Order: sequence, then C-alpha cells, then structure tokens
Amino acid sequence: MKIEVINMKTNQTNDLSEKIIDAIYGNNLMEIEQWQDIQTINDLDRENRSAIFYAVLSKSMKVVRQLLKSNPCLNLNDKKEWAPLHYAAQNYLTDIAKLLIDKGADIEIKDDYGNTPLWKATFASQGKGEMIKFLLSKGADPNNFNDSDISPLELANTIANYNVKQFFC
Repeated sequence: MKIEVINMKTNQTNDLSEKIIDAIYGNNLMEIEQWQDIQTINDLDRENRSAIFYAVLSKSMKVVRQLLKSNPCLNLNDKKEWAPLHYAAQNYLTDIAKLLIDKGADIEIKDDYGNTPLWKATFASQGKGEMIKFLLSKGADPNNFNDSDISPLELANTIANYNVKQFFC
C-alpha cells in the first residue's frame, strides 16, 4: 500500500510506502536508514505529516534520534495544526520533547485552537507534572493565551480533580 505525499522541495507528489511507516512503528532502524538515503525527510502525507510525526507517535527514542540525524523540519503542522512537539507534550514523552526542543522545535508553536505544547501538557497532565515542569524550564510561557483566551496557567487553576497548578510554582 502507498501513502501519497508531497515533496516540499519540488512540490511534486511522491509515494511513501506504508512499509516505512511500519518500519518507524517497528523500530526497524536499518530500513529507516535506507529510506533516509533515498527519500526527502520532509515529505508529507495526506494528513500533512512527515516521518518525524510518526516517529513521535511511535514513542520510540531510537527512531526519533535516527530521523533527527537528517534535520527534519520540526515546526510543521499537520491537518489538526499540531506539530510533533504537541504530540510529545500531550503524551508526556518528556525525553522526546527534549530532543525536539534541542534540535530547534518551537516551544510556543500553536495548534488550530491556539494551544501551545505547554497547554496540551497541562490539559493532559492527570496530576503528573514532569512535562509541565520541563517545558517551563525551557522557557514556555505559562501566560500564552489560546484562541479562547485561556492560558496554561489559567487552565491549571481550573482543573479540579488534580492539583495541576502546583507545577507552575
């Protein structure tokens, strides 16, 4: 099966094999390395996702590290306007978020509702705070308002079933 992608350099349609997506989810570094040699790292599928999105979604540090060797664009937004860092933040993949930020991911990038990765981490915290603390330590703005005029700090103050605001002190 093939997934249609658009080459960002040439603006031409290419085919991204589902085999590559399977290699990402299967942590098959050898196949990923071979693919990196012949494929453009920033090719997008119909969801507007490049390989780095799938690597983050696979939750594999090894695959993320491998793909980062090719310097993929980390500030692309998919059709939901989420960047790879949004997915890492919402899923509390702190080690992956660190790799992305160290390689240049925009810590204040917004999705289609104006939510930053810190907002996503706050919303998904369920009482955990390591991602919130990490993003704040990297300079994330707790007062960056989304399109509904709610900041991550305000969101934390409204979450009643967990004491999320403690992570903002």
